[in-house]
Amino acid sequence: MALRVCVVTVSDRCSRGEATDTAGKALAGLVKDHFGAEAVRVERLCVPDEVAAIQQAVAQAALASPITQEGNNPKTDNNDASAASDGAQSVNDTNTGGGEDAVSRLVITAGGTGCSPRDVTPEAVAPLLTRPLPGLNHLLSTRSLEATPMAALSRFTCGVTSTGALVLTFPGSEKACRECFTFVQPVLDHALDSIADHRSHTEAVHKSMQQGGARHGHHGHTHSHTHSHTHSHHGCPHKKHGGHHKHGHHSHKHHHAHQHHAHDNQHDPNHEHGTSGGRTVADRDRKSPWPMLKVEEAHAKIRAFGRSQLQHFKSRVETVPIQNCLGRILAQDVTASEPHPRFPASIKDGYAVCVGDCPGVVKVDGPITAGDTTAEASQLRRGHAIRVTTGAPVPKGTQAVIQVEDTELVERTEDGSEEAAIRVLTAVTQGQDIRPVGFDIAAGEVVLRAGDTIGPAELGLLATVGCMSVSVNATPVVGIISTGDEVVDATTPSLQYGQVRDSNRTMLEAALSRAGVSVKDFGIVKDTETALRSTLATMTRECDVIITSGGVSMGEKDLIKGTIADLGGAIHFGRVFMRPGKPTTFATLPRAAAASSDRKQDGDDHHVAFFGLPGNPVSCLVAFNLFAVPLVRLLAGDPSPDHTTVNVRTSAALHFDARPEFHRATLSYTAPDGVAVATSTGSQCSSRLLSMRSAQCLLALPPATDATTVISKGELVPAILL
Repeated sequence: MALRVCVVTVSDRCSRGEATDTAGKALAGLVKDHFGAEAVRVERLCVPDEVAAIQQAVAQAALASPITQEGNNPKTDNNDASAASDGAQSVNDTNTGGGEDAVSRLVITAGGTGCSPRDVTPEAVAPLLTRPLPGLNHLLSTRSLEATPMAALSRFTCGVTSTGALVLTFPGSEKACRECFTFVQPVLDHALDSIADHRSHTEAVHKSMQQGGARHGHHGHTHSHTHSHTHSHHGCPHKKHGGHHKHGHHSHKHHHAHQHHAHDNQHDPNHEHGTSGGRTVADRDRKSPWPMLKVEEAHAKIRAFGRSQLQHFKSRVETVPIQNCLGRILAQDVTASEPHPRFPASIKDGYAVCVGDCPGVVKVDGPITAGDTTAEASQLRRGHAIRVTTGAPVPKGTQAVIQVEDTELVERTEDGSEEAAIRVLTAVTQGQDIRPVGFDIAAGEVVLRAGDTIGPAELGLLATVGCMSVSVNATPVVGIISTGDEVVDATTPSLQYGQVRDSNRTMLEAALSRAGVSVKDFGIVKDTETALRSTLATMTRECDVIITSGGVSMGEKDLIKGTIADLGGAIHFGRVFMRPGKPTTFATLPRAAAASSDRKQDGDDHHVAFFGLPGNPVSCLVAFNLFAVPLVRLLAGDPSPDHTTVNVRTSAALHFDARPEFHRATLSYTAPDGVAVATSTGSQCSSRLLSMRSAQCLLALPPATDATTVISKGELVPAILL
């Protein structure tokens, strides 16, 4: 029986015959290639950007009842005739092989998913869906963002109609349609089989997954399709196990495409994670199914996500008292409303004098000290000097200030306590040692700019110009947890055998607080899927960034990656070619319902960043600094979020590891050439937190090669400053 597929192009111009429907034609070709030309009947329609027309076309293709409609339904008779009554045009793109489904089991729309006034496909399609598929929407959005940040404006609306048709909504360009079809290919067949309740197919897939050998991609059809994946660094060949991915004793279904993982999140109701459902610890992977990314590739994925989310944070500007904005990023320029100083001020302790009186003997008046509000009325006379202090306003008529060191006493007052006359020993120049009005800051001068990080000096400037509150970018809310049955709170006075105190949360909270970030501590989560899933679900409602430590490696209690899949998340990478921190994981999770009206207004459609850091404390802190810190800074509005890197000299020879190593070191600045000298902190074991003590940098050492295994003393090496 041939599978019926309907491609609906949504375009005013195409429906009027003013443009060629290249997107619909491309999709039809992709569908035939995917299912096999003899196994599918493809029908194409073209409708204008109108809710009723789109809804009628999709509804008729799926034989579902349109929610709102007037006039006739679109013509779908596969003739090259135009349906003038409703603007729909049918295009002959049919392949028939034997019998065919009575309805289209797959409907793909192209166009109208953006945010312009005429983009109404989501509004037309959503009412027809009795079972929305937010996981597919997230998959399409996340994968599209890797290609272009403009994908953040696409409103994917996928789901299943009451008649069992799978509806996918793609953007209107041919390129976007081709990409989006590729993104959904790994889950397409299984989705159609599940919707149609083809148990022989779905059970076979599940059984094969349980055995670790299900085919990747297509199944249950008469054609074949192969995938090839290559990775430049220690890549793990993608296992042909239908996307079934095991970590420790738990297992999760997800599919691999384009060097990162997205999840179909459709679990067998009889299948549970862990050792149930036929899965045992003995069945787990012996090699990680996750490809090993270079550090630069990992950074690129994180940076692309961060840039796609910036608009959400730019709209969340806060006005904060200056005493609370240390470490924050300014959202607006700060301009001085008055000059500084507001008066001509003495730079030295000395005497206000006239140029023509120097050198020579002058009578002494005064004094005028800093803060003297009566000085404005004072007048300097020729032949006289007025004693002034540093910062004091100089009297009218002052042409210069002569420092005390360039004078000598000539005469005392009658009581002997004051100076009556002095001799100025040197000549002076006009304006010498006087700060004129506005010398430091002119009225109207921009003293701080949007994007500046507020440190102690910036706070001083704000106080100087009388700015007591400023507009700053809202910082991302970062939630942290530690995972593990062995982890106990750091305040635990006495440990039981096998327990360790939680150093990771302590470190992460301190580092984030120092950066001015709002931190939410969700505590320690035990190694159970229920506890982890519940906690992460709560965090997606309250946080912009989630950071966990532990549970990302190959152990039977490493549950993080699978739980992300359960929550509809997409894992962008699960291993990084580095030491320490190889199992570092970066994912994005769909944002759950917001906890407050403010966060709802901010936009619930944006995604939550997820960092799964290793449990060893050094690996945790190194990966945090390399990957999480730049993203948090970027989301907070920092225009230069990356760490500063400088070249330093090694104080001793260092041996290379098989992986690029981020070697902890201290710095000294005693070398004659001014180049800092880096000294290793000792043993670099990932559990040895002493290697991070006093560390000022991470030396970026390359991996060993057959030709090079060591860097000699005195050689230059890049150092990432902490």
